[in-house]
Amino acid sequence: MASVCSPYYVEGDGYVFADNPIRLNGLSNADTVFWPSNNVCQIPFDFSPGFPEPANSPCGDIPNIAERWRKHPNEYEEKGARLQFLAALTESVELLVSGRYYNTDTGNNNWRVEEPNNYTYSHERELTFAGRRDMEVKAGTLELKWDSGPAVVTYLGSYTRMDRTDTTDLDVSNEVGFDLYRPEWTKFQTHELRITSSGSGPWEWLGGLYYSLKKNDWNSFANFYATTSVLTGGAFCVARPGVDCGPGGALLPGPLAILDTVLGDTSVAPTLEQEQAVRIYFPFENRYREYEHKAGFFTTSYRFTSGWELAAGLRLDDWSSNTLDRNATLYGTGVPFLEQGNTETMPKASASYFFDNGMMAYATYAKGYEPGGYNLYDPVGVPLLNPFGKEEANSYEAGIKMPLANNQFELNLAAFYIDYKDRQFEIQQQIAIGGIVENILNAGDTKQHGLEADFRWRVNEYLTLSGNAGWVDAEFQEGASVINVHTGISDVSGNYPPWICEYSYSASAQFDKPIWAGKTLHARVDWLGKGPFWFNMENTAKNPGYDVINARVQLDFNDRWSVAVSAQNLFDEDYYTDGSIWPGDAIPGTPAPDYDPVIATLAQPRKVLFELSARF
Repeated sequence: MASVCSPYYVEGDGYVFADNPIRLNGLSNADTVFWPSNNVCQIPFDFSPGFPEPANSPCGDIPNIAERWRKHPNEYEEKGARLQFLAALTESVELLVSGRYYNTDTGNNNWRVEEPNNYTYSHERELTFAGRRDMEVKAGTLELKWDSGPAVVTYLGSYTRMDRTDTTDLDVSNEVGFDLYRPEWTKFQTHELRITSSGSGPWEWLGGLYYSLKKNDWNSFANFYATTSVLTGGAFCVARPGVDCGPGGALLPGPLAILDTVLGDTSVAPTLEQEQAVRIYFPFENRYREYEHKAGFFTTSYRFTSGWELAAGLRLDDWSSNTLDRNATLYGTGVPFLEQGNTETMPKASASYFFDNGMMAYATYAKGYEPGGYNLYDPVGVPLLNPFGKEEANSYEAGIKMPLANNQFELNLAAFYIDYKDRQFEIQQQIAIGGIVENILNAGDTKQHGLEADFRWRVNEYLTLSGNAGWVDAEFQEGASVINVHTGISDVSGNYPPWICEYSYSASAQFDKPIWAGKTLHARVDWLGKGPFWFNMENTAKNPGYDVINARVQLDFNDRWSVAVSAQNLFDEDYYTDGSIWPGDAIPGTPAPDYDPVIATLAQPRKVLFELSARF
């Protein structure tokens, strides 16, 4: 019987900062809270005169919230614990139970707005407030294994509950435009029962059953402040008690229009009252959805005395996906609920040959898929429960594994080819009622092939070198198209799929040596390189390649105590880990409609850590 418990706590300022941005009216974001100080749900809807608050409004469950400007928008705090328990119930039955809990309060979507292909990698953020993510996760797993002699029976189960609340400055600027409040919860459970052959004979097999169920609930709403109409050049100032409008309560024109020009006419800036008044709020993405999988699988292999090994397997996977749109009544779509599903047949096969000198050559085939689902908006951004279909992939791989020089050197080479059908991609889209949503669409078919290689060289008893490299060529096939950020159709046939590096590589050096009196020195250097990749399917914005060096030195005093210093991104390389294209007219200060900026996530700059560890 054994158990392990490891609590932890970590906090920091993050690596982006705000420099007290001043808005058009001269006010400082550092001195004013812009979320309403009262409960936003007390304010009536303003879609049209007399429009009632709908029955599905989330107001009863939403607390009074207030976000603020922060010097460090991504400052974070996280605490948690991990627990593991292992017990031998009998000589043939073993139980392993583990649990995990953590709670984090960190920055959320504090993006950098960049001109495509002209990136500054600035750490500064000019936002009205710092978007936050407050998340709590409780998870557990259970593994029960029974070795019956001729076979091993194993049950694997898991359960995860995640509760999360996000706030986001959706206009991505220091002006007060529109913000998002998104509470969300997810429950995910899995169960697997499998039987595996035991023994050392030439025939091996594995079979089992699998079930999973994911439930997810979004209950979010967006705030559009009275100043939004000022920024877009439309009428503004919805009449309500305490808010002065034009003669007779008439709406006033908005002369700035900075959502559609670089700055517009700054002679009439929005007032503080306009900035703090909510013009309209509405349930933004208000849905409940489930994904369910039921599967049976069997694989078998046979090793011949000639050196050949043949293997085959089959998995039958029955899946279903459904979504309830709670805004269907509000928007009058007439489509509150949809469900889709199918039973997928996924074969796989392989052939391997084992040489007398330890080398092995192989070839494999496998079929896989990604289930379909539903967006809350149609292809032109109008509220409507809108399906996207499943994605399928047939993959082929051949390679060779070569232990050389008396196992002091290992070299592995592989070539692969993947044929995708109805490939799924995520896009950011401006919707007809205002705001940005993330939709998934089936862009069409893609094909990609490439080469991979890795090595491991034990130079001597202290030093080990290793590395890998890969190259990928990919292309959208004829007829592939996407709905672009302006809800138009773009033909992407022949383009390179986004977020795929054409090449990547890494190299590592690990040094381990006893030095004196039971003390051991460990040193490691890692070099990671990524080639450029596209941010969008239209191939108009590319993320440059980058190289990152990480290093670590550790001294073990004995089996219990150790001290270490490490550096991530040692030479402080600037790069983005991901990014996407947004419509320019959704972001104040951009020269839309001919300018669609990149919204990108900055990678970790140089970070030096000092560690002291004790084992009990």
